[in-house]
Amino acid sequence: MDMIPIPPSSLGWRIVRRLAIVSPPRLSLQEGRVVLDSRALLPDLERLHPRVREVAFSSDPAPSPREEEMMRSMRTLLVKGAHAVATVRPVSEAVKVVEDGWVVGSLDRTALVSITLPIIVDRSALSRLLSVPGANMTVDPIQELIKAGGAVRVVSSLT
Repeated sequence: MDMIPIPPSSLGWRIVRRLAIVSPPRLSLQEGRVVLDSRALLPDLERLHPRVREVAFSSDPAPSPREEEMMRSMRTLLVKGAHAVATVRPVSEAVKVVEDGWVVGSLDRTALVSITLPIIVDRSALSRLLSVPGANMTVDPIQELIKAGGAVRVVSSLT
């Protein structure tokens, strides 16, 4: 992929054709959810060239060839109507149900997943989310898209 860096004032961003890749410090992965710094992201997002239609969140500004391939396939799901595509991994920890201080059972984990990176979000949907940040000026894009009625697809992570 041809990687064209954007100005240094936008540390944590890289442009690849019509995709903007965002990496730390603009995002963090906390307890199975991605948290975006909306104060830092929104001004940068507004300055991007109009040809950039999707934003990918990755732990590395220069993704591996394997992760690049995954991002390409994830972008096709956006074209098919999703507002975001998230990579997930199964929840492997034992999850117990507790009532009144006593373990009373286990949860079926077959439908439980944890969000991992990369995540790709439609630029216009992301712009709307970032314009209404949480009280601490951060946004969980997947949770906020779901609350707003957005369509979020998932794919299995590379690991």
